[in-house]
Amino acid sequence: MGSNESELLNKLAKKCSDKTQKLFFRIHKIILKISPRNINYDIYPIYITYCNVKTDKVFALIYLNKDHLDVGFSLKKEQKLKGAKNAGHMKYPGITKYVRISSLNEIDFIRAFKMSFDAANEANVS
Repeated sequence: MGSNESELLNKLAKKCSDKTQKLFFRIHKIILKISPRNINYDIYPIYITYCNVKTDKVFALIYLNKDHLDVGFSLKKEQKLKGAKNAGHMKYPGITKYVRISSLNEIDFIRAFKMSFDAANEANVS
């Protein structure tokens, strides 16, 4: 089931500070730009998942918190992303690494993730 913007706005208003909501939308736009026509997102009580519409495989997710966002990625073992930590605590199938984002300065990490996907076509979303 696809998600819509009003549901997303309501969820963010309940879970996140204004600052964190702004961070979320910056990250959300970067992830959707990986392949705009082939990515869907679903909203759950504490996180948002991003998947390839062709395979229904989740390749990224964002856990919502009041003052920060935990952004998880599905990376292959050989894919290195400086600063990413093991995402075992996230317990979401296929999500292997994560980064905690609490300020706009840290958004460059998400851009590096997008560039890694663009270069290696690891997401298979195009």
